Amino acid sequence: MTTYSYTYNQKRAVIFVAVLLILFVFFPVTFRILFAADYEVSYGAGLGFSTCSDFYISDESELSRCTSRYNITVGNTGTEIQELIEIKLLPVPADSYLNWNVLDIIATNKSSVRPAITEQREVEELQIQIRNLGPNRLIEFSLTGRGLEAAQAMENITVEVDAMGSMIQSNPRLTLALRFIRNLAGIFGF
Repeated sequence: MTTYSYTYNQKRAVIFVAVLLILFVFFPVTFRILFAADYEVSYGAGLGFSTCSDFYISDESELSRCTSRYNITVGNTGTEIQELIEIKLLPVPADSYLNWNVLDIIATNKSSVRPAITEQREVEELQIQIRNLGPNRLIEFSLTGRGLEAAQAMENITVEVDAMGSMIQSNPRLTLALRFIRNLAGIFGF
């Protein structure tokens, strides 16, 4: 009769491989977050805030004093330039307006070209095109609307993002932070 005894390091290796297999089978998004692709976009969207105030209003128009903001964050978390990213928002309130900021996801001293951003409105649809978004670049969009109808419509907005390569529905900053932790752990041999 042969008896097998595993050393502590062998047990640790078997447990590590088992955990990786479980993560790969049950949580495939984890691997997409941890390992960067050449062409990859990470995005997140949601209602930022919605508030109504009638503090200084003496007439009955308090419903027009509601303000809502819907936030969309799109980042190039891949290693190559994204030539075209298309974003579609449905339904969008008619009297809402859009503004944006272009940022680096992680601070860097390398300069990159500012992406070209265009928007096109239809009846209840807003289409945004982003051209030449460099790696490690992030765009924060804010869609702001006024009135009770705008607040209700923004709760039901659906976001469709189309770009080359894979897309991860996650905060771009979180995606790169997890990759940084993985790389740091690899350096120190964890």
